[in-house]
Amino acid sequence: MSSDITIGQRIKQIRKEIGLSQKDLANKLKMHATQLARYEVGRIKPSLDAILKIARFCEVSVDYLLDGENKELTKMAKIYDQELLELTRKVDKLNKGKRDKIKWVIQGMLSQIEHP
Repeated sequence: MSSDITIGQRIKQIRKEIGLSQKDLANKLKMHATQLARYEVGRIKPSLDAILKIARFCEVSVDYLLDGENKELTKMAKIYDQELLELTRKVDKLNKGKRDKIKWVIQGMLSQIEHP
């Protein structure tokens, strides 16, 4: 991809794509908004730990953040609620029978909420 685009610009682009303010993303990443702003404008480069946190939360590859390649490599589902994401990961580790039961329960609950 284009080497003219910096890691900070890619972070900003991804943040906007997922519809979060700097403050909201910083809170979700457990960092100060000023720190995230400094990354985005290129004042400082994020540490490896920060890059990993950003990539995991935004569900993009580290390669994408670093050099603009393989954006979709780790992007599977857009779940921005961290608690829901963790629950989804736990469900995903269950056997098929248990997963199917949980899906059935969720579908039933959603149908009640959508059509009270």
